[in-house]
Parts: sequence; C-alpha cells; structure tokens
Amino acid sequence: MLKRLTGWALNKLAQRVEELAEELKTPEGKISYFTALISEEPLNPDHYLGRGIVRYRASQYETAMEDLSSAISIDPSLADAYQYRGLCKYEETRFREAIEDFSLALEISPKDHGKWIARGTAFLSDENYTEAFSDFTQAINLEPQESDAFLRRGITSYYACDLELALDDFTRAIEIDPSSGDAYYWRGLTRVELDYREESIEDFSKAAELGDEPANAIHNRGLQHFHLGNYDLALEDFLHLVLLEPDEADAKYLLARTAYELDDLDLALKEFGSAIDLDEHHSEAFLYRGYLFYDLERDDEALSDLSRAIEIDPSNPEALIARRDLYRELGMTSEADLDDRRILEIEAGEREADEG
Repeated sequence: MLKRLTGWALNKLAQRVEELAEELKTPEGKISYFTALISEEPLNPDHYLGRGIVRYRASQYETAMEDLSSAISIDPSLADAYQYRGLCKYEETRFREAIEDFSLALEISPKDHGKWIARGTAFLSDENYTEAFSDFTQAINLEPQESDAFLRRGITSYYACDLELALDDFTRAIEIDPSSGDAYYWRGLTRVELDYREESIEDFSKAAELGDEPANAIHNRGLQHFHLGNYDLALEDFLHLVLLEPDEADAKYLLARTAYELDDLDLALKEFGSAIDLDEHHSEAFLYRGYLFYDLERDDEALSDLSRAIEIDPSNPEALIARRDLYRELGMTSEADLDDRRILEIEAGEREADEG
C-alpha cells in the first residue's frame, strides 16, 4: 500500500514538473516564475533582470524597462541590465537614450563584442555613421569571426557612400557565414550602386534562396533583369513577387511594366489596373497606363490617366510631355501650350538647382 501511495505521489510530482516546464515555455509562465522569485527575494537584482529580459523578448518594453531599472538600482554594476534597457529604448526608436545605456554597459563590460554591436546599431539608426563604424570595428577587433559585425559595418559604409569598403565587408561576412542571406542581399544592393548588375543578380538569387523573406531579393533581381533588358526573366521574378505580395501595388506595377515591354498588352492593362486599385496615388501606374491607352488609340482614357498622373505629381515632366503631345494630336493647342510652359518652368528650376 505504501509503495502504491509513493508511486502515486511521484507520478503526481512528475506531472507537476511537466506542467511547470510547459508553463515556462511561454512568456507569461516565465514572468510568473520570476515574479514569484521576486516575492521571495525582493532585493535580488537577478530576478528583476530575468523578468525584464523576458518582457523585452515579449515586446513589453515599458514594463521591461521598469524591471531593468529596478535591477540597476539594486546593483549598478549589472552590464546586461543596461544593455537590455538600451535595447528596449532602441525598439521604441529612442536611439540616443539607447546609446547612453549601451555606453554604461560598455563601461562595465568593455570586452563584450555584442555590446559594441548593440551601440553601433543604435548609432547607425541615428545616422551617426562615424561612431557606428568605430563601434563595429571594435567588435571585429574583439571577435574577428563575428560575421554580423562585418555585415553591420558594411551597411554603415553603404549608407555613408563608401561602397568599395561596404563591398569588402559584405564579402567578408559571406566568407565567415556563407548562409547569411542578408549579407548576399546587401552585397547585391552595393553592386547595383557600383553598376555590377550581373553580379548583383547572382547575389540576389542567393539572398532569395537563403533569406527568410525572399520578396525583397526577388524584387531587386527583377529590377536588374529589367534594367538589362532581360524582360522574360524580369517577368518571371515579378510574377513570383505578386504571389508573395498580392496586396502590394508596386509588385503589380512592375509586372505590368514588364508585360508592356514584352507587348503583352492585355496583361499589362490588367496589372496596371490592379496597381491603381491598390494605390490610387500611384502616379507611375497612371502614366504608363496612359501610354498603353495611347498605343491602343483610346485617346480619351489616355488623356484621363496622364492628367491623373500630373495631378498626383505636378512636376513629372514625362507625363506633361506625353499629355502635351496628345493635346497637339487632338488639336487642343491652348492646352498643349500651357503644358509646354509648365515643362519649361520645370526644366529651368532643374537647371537652377544644378547650378546652385
């Protein structure tokens, strides 16, 4: 009888342990766990730190910061508390306040390369590229095989327009971690800026293969195919893009533009219409559908679309030129002359801007 009772008790204990393990898999369960620990030991900073980290990871930034500040008030030497409080501020786009916390963490733990990466990322988001570059370099010096530091330093150089240096860093990130879709993607963008378009297509293909969200890579690969006149390949990419992003007006527009270049006018007309349905302010979709209507000799509809493109973007010279020429074909001389004057004003403004 005693053995049976003991076995029953052990089974109940094992069941409760399993239940606790399941509870601790959820943020709510982990928060409850640390809350209980805080009740037992209210002056233990590690418990506040633990609960603050859980709340940070659950995107509960305000309450996370309260916990992390409590941990700091008990033990001001907790570098991770400053770091996670900085991460909370970063997520709320309070970049300069985040930098202050990351700096405090680095004063305590200057050899932690992750903290240099965190502060460098905040500097990057605050568009302070000099300090961001310096922090990522420090992280690389501490951990030369950290691909993420090379990736982020490359992004910094990209935005600072130091493209060759960016290219070197992205290549190094790929050498360290060949599975980094982000590194291939950013190297692809850099190669586009350097006019290495064929090579950029290879990078975007790898990024699409490796990345968790391939839409951006496919989008950019399609743009490069389009730029190089590989319209069939561009069409494949934009058809794929529309499947991935069916509610994105730009995806529909790019598909329509490519179909237009391939003289598939039915598809082009359909997709221009879809782009406009999704975004009634898409001036380029109105402009090119206006061209298409003109090709189909549907002049009234062409005139309407060109006028709508100008209404959305009054300084678009392409739309003004197209409408002016159509007005002249239709014998609407005074309207054509008015558009002509507007075109001349835009060109004069552009010259002044260039000279200034």
